[in-house]
Amino acid sequence: MKWVLCLLSGLAIGYGLQRAFRDDVSDLELRASLAWNETDLATAEQVSRVALGRNPQSIRARDILGRISDVLGRPEIRLAMQRDSRSGAPADAAAFGELGATALTANWLRVADGFLAEGVKHFPDDERLQRQYASLAGLRLNADQMQSRLVNWQSHGTPALDLVAMAIGLYALDGRGVAPAETWLRAAVEADANDLESRLGLARCLLATGRYQQCVVLLEPVRDSDRARSLLVVAHVTMNDLSQAEALLPTAEPAEDRADYWYARGLLALERRDLVDAEESLKQAVSLRPLSPSYRSRYCDVLRRLDETDRHDEQVRQLELVTRILQKTLLFGTTNDLSSLGELIPLCNAVGAKEAASLLAAAIRPREPS
Repeated sequence: MKWVLCLLSGLAIGYGLQRAFRDDVSDLELRASLAWNETDLATAEQVSRVALGRNPQSIRARDILGRISDVLGRPEIRLAMQRDSRSGAPADAAAFGELGATALTANWLRVADGFLAEGVKHFPDDERLQRQYASLAGLRLNADQMQSRLVNWQSHGTPALDLVAMAIGLYALDGRGVAPAETWLRAAVEADANDLESRLGLARCLLATGRYQQCVVLLEPVRDSDRARSLLVVAHVTMNDLSQAEALLPTAEPAEDRADYWYARGLLALERRDLVDAEESLKQAVSLRPLSPSYRSRYCDVLRRLDETDRHDEQVRQLELVTRILQKTLLFGTTNDLSSLGELIPLCNAVGAKEAASLLAAAIRPREPS
């Protein structure tokens, strides 16, 4: 029994010593203030966070973190403080949705996306969170990402039919439909220079509307990103600046937006009249993004130049199917004709868009009369 008492006594002494040597909140606030005055922002942030962990009501720590948020262009710090004031992670899905909505109000799309991603992770069955999360990818004109989020939603529930239709329709992106998104995306890039996803979305707007030089200027600050470089290649090739395009082409397929890479590589090869590389690259791009009419059209062009008659004719037929799919999808927003979307399931399967077909089937089935 003695050894148990000794052990407990040792633990108590150890805990007391640890408490004695821990900085109290006022000391931490002073250290954070000194670091801020010396422009040591990393230390100021770290110490302020520790102070808030000890006392969530520390006004000085909150003030310093707020200033750091403004100086570094990191709005997520302010919203993280809002979340932490709830004594830890939000306890319900509504809290995550509220944080996301707050960030959206300030045009902080990157921050909103982070909160919604965390919310979906904790509450995958919540329909409202899933809808917000998928919609945000659509706002950024990222059809692949939106479809991926809907597929994840499908694992936990029934994806919303209007969002499935929207995701498919995004593959028909052109200058006529990007104006509303452009306004949002410009505001997001201005509010948060670190928001890569919104910057890429705005670049897609500019490419769709033929403003290639503006696209180059927009993406230059993030040209270290392979995803941005792929879009830069498309812009430079279109402007017939092949030397710049060659210098910017990523050396390997990136982990995200793989279709953009292969399309950019295919366009560059086509301009260099390397038809073999162009055919291989555009074939890969089409397989990754089968509902893109522009990809299909370019692929048809290469096959025609190669005198691949049978394959050319088959791709022309598939391009016609893709056009029908996109037309019916875009019409759904005005007619809400459920039967017309049901007809698209075999067409999507026919052109290799298996995920789109699965999403349509899952979204339509619960709405069909029993």
